[in-house]
Amino acid sequence: MFAWEPQLIDSNLLRGAREIERRHALSWWDSMIVAAAQLQNCALLLTEDLQDGWHCGGVTVCNPFTSQVADERARYSNTPTTVSRHRPRGRPRRDTSTA
Repeated sequence: MFAWEPQLIDSNLLRGAREIERRHALSWWDSMIVAAAQLQNCALLLTEDLQDGWHCGGVTVCNPFTSQVADERARYSNTPTTVSRHRPRGRPRRDTSTA
């Protein structure tokens, strides 16, 4: 989990959350999330709890269920191939190895 570099709850986060809560009339927990995203320099915050398209201090809120979120940097070049565990359709082949 620490590889994700979570935001520590410190005085900077608490002050930022308090300012967001006061200025935008958000709940304390939503204010903490937005303040943490700002401190982490996030450009996009995916949540369904805040208004889609809302901007706050460099962070844009996006509802992942109503919007199409795309990042050109996230294109994957290697797609996994699936191997079927079932027999192929059609007539079974005659085993010629025993003849």
